[in-house]
Amino acid sequence: MTPDPASLTREHLQRSLTGLLSRYYGLTPAKVRAVPFWLTVLLPWAVLLLTVTGTISERPALLAGLVGATLLCAVLGRRYPQ
Repeated sequence: MTPDPASLTREHLQRSLTGLLSRYYGLTPAKVRAVPFWLTVLLPWAVLLLTVTGTISERPALLAGLVGATLLCAVLGRRYPQ
């Protein structure tokens, strides 16, 4: 029985991302990891501000970008205090 090509691709992508993040955490000093950590804290406040002012309804791409940036920063800054 041959493995599913989609599962092989998923495994390869997961291994690649895990390796990339391992290198990132190994090479970047804590001071550099502090930036995405604190952006993860601050960006949701920007989303809240734009929601309250009504700007989000006019610019849905801005919301998508802020959410994507928050998720990326959460991944990159997750080991900051260590």
